[in-house]
Amino acid sequence: MFGHVDDPPSPLLRELEQPQPVWVDLALVYKHVPGVSPSPLPPARVRERAMKPDGLVIGELSKWVRFGNGAWVGLVTYAVPIVGLRSEPVRHFVPAEAVRKRGPKEVEPPF
Repeated sequence: MFGHVDDPPSPLLRELEQPQPVWVDLALVYKHVPGVSPSPLPPARVRERAMKPDGLVIGELSKWVRFGNGAWVGLVTYAVPIVGLRSEPVRHFVPAEAVRKRGPKEVEPPF
């Protein structure tokens, strides 16, 4: 009567056989974190040892997960640069718009 279609629902999880090389846009990952958007700079002593949540970093995507609202997030491993120190490795879900495909030999962000 209402043209009901019995299409199977799309999967909630897409596991990749092998991690895929990606670029992670930190500005998009951390766009809702206080201090990421333009604001007055903190004192230099604070900035000397602070996380730098912007730019593109190398990552590895291992799976996609769909949220209830239909949005996709990727489980990505990447390193966050910390000013004055080394990078800090992290692994968590990031929004799909923050993940870009990266060639296996790409080590510099595309400009």
